[in-house]
Amino acid sequence: MKTLNPYKIHWAIIQADKGVVRKKDVELINGYSFHSRQKAVWIHAPSRDKLMEKINNAKGKLEKNYNVLIITDAQFGKMNVQSNGFNHYEAAMQVATSMQKNSQFAIA
Repeated sequence: MKTLNPYKIHWAIIQADKGVVRKKDVELINGYSFHSRQKAVWIHAPSRDKLMEKINNAKGKLEKNYNVLIITDAQFGKMNVQSNGFNHYEAAMQVATSMQKNSQFAIA
């Protein structure tokens, strides 16, 4: 049985530039969201390369503009979403390294 490495598995926290994430975009991104009217969704993949493939497949097809922050599974587990008013993007920013914060990007 292969052990999963929490430093190789990556998560993308995708936050709408304005307003909330559109339901069609959540389905297109194939992301997770607890309920509708969410400001951010998140997706994961076994590697950063696979995660970028998922993101690139959605590029150009989305109805809104989104900011993307990529973190590791270990960092995702350390996020304290409740203390951030259930804002996943802000919680991810608190556990992200400066290099990860600098490599954020936008998709539409």
